[in-house]
Amino acid sequence: MAGCFDEPFQLGGQPVTVRASVGVAVHVAPVADDGGEGLLRTADAAMYRVKAYRSDPAGGRRRG
Repeated sequence: MAGCFDEPFQLGGQPVTVRASVGVAVHVAPVADDGGEGLLRTADAAMYRVKAYRSDPAGGRRRG
C-alpha cells in the first residue's frame, strides 16, 4: 500500500509528493463497545512511539 505513494502526482497543476506510514495495531476487545475508538487510540499511540524511536533510538540516553 505504501508503494502507491512512491511517485509524485499532480494537484492543481503542481507536483505533490506524499509520504505514508503503514502499521498494524492489536487491541484487546474493550469491556464496552467503543465503536473502534480504542483501536484508533492504540494505533495512534503505537505510531508516535515508533516515530519517536526512529528520531532518537537512544531515547535521550547518550553515552559520552
